[in-house]
Amino acid sequence: MQISTREEDFIIDTLMLRDDLHILNEAFTNPNIVKVFHGADSDIEWLQRDLGLYVVGLFDTHPAARSLGLARNSLAHLLMHYCSLSTDKQYQLADWRIRPLLPDMLHYARADTHYLLYVYDRVRADLLTKALGRPNLLQLVWDQSRTVALKRYHKPVFTEDSYLELLHKHKQPLDVQQSSAARLLYAWRDRTARAEDESTG
Repeated sequence: MQISTREEDFIIDTLMLRDDLHILNEAFTNPNIVKVFHGADSDIEWLQRDLGLYVVGLFDTHPAARSLGLARNSLAHLLMHYCSLSTDKQYQLADWRIRPLLPDMLHYARADTHYLLYVYDRVRADLLTKALGRPNLLQLVWDQSRTVALKRYHKPVFTEDSYLELLHKHKQPLDVQQSSAARLLYAWRDRTARAEDESTG
């Protein structure tokens, strides 16, 4: 987990410190401290699911970029637009469970949040400027961010029919034999993931 303040950047090993991270809820749920994320939808649920952390006072720069009508809404684009910084996404999909983390991975993680408060300042100013004579865009982004922060993780309950949800996503109908194989494979996948303490998602 990477956290940046206006003075410092922190990289927190959530695997090693998982049982102690609940103390972050004091700051994370303090409405007087703005928490800036980019594209927080999944992060909000992961923080709840994996660490028991909740966020109050969220400002999400993704809907802010969308409200500004920028060419793209990605963090990489915001960093280029406001900081003239090109980011290397080489480690975006890396396996962050490996230890020790490579120095380049730590640098990547730090860079991911290091400029985010500056981007927040610039985006907020642009939203105020763009909103002149129109509904308050900044308030709209705060409202959208609040909606994201209010998302709650609901642990899926595994049942014998859970595989049907996956089959509904499949475009081609399955015959009885294929459906039975899918049911057995889904149950095996769930058992194996639980035994290995590995996510199926």
